[in-house]
Amino acid sequence: MFFYAFIIFLSAPLPSVRSDFPCKTKADCLQHIYYIVECIFGFCQYFKPLKHSV
Repeated sequence: MFFYAFIIFLSAPLPSVRSDFPCKTKADCLQHIYYIVECIFGFCQYFKPLKHSV
C-alpha cells in the first residue's frame, strides 16, 4: 500500500517556480523560454511544461 501512495505522490505536478511578481494580465509577467507563464490571482505563476513520451 505504501508503494502505491509513494507512486501517486511522485506523479503529482510540482508547484510553480516563482509567484512574487504582481500582475493584472499575462502580458505583465516576464516571459521565460523554459516555463509557461500565467497571471493567477494577481501574481505571475511559472510552470514547467509536461514532457510527453511518444
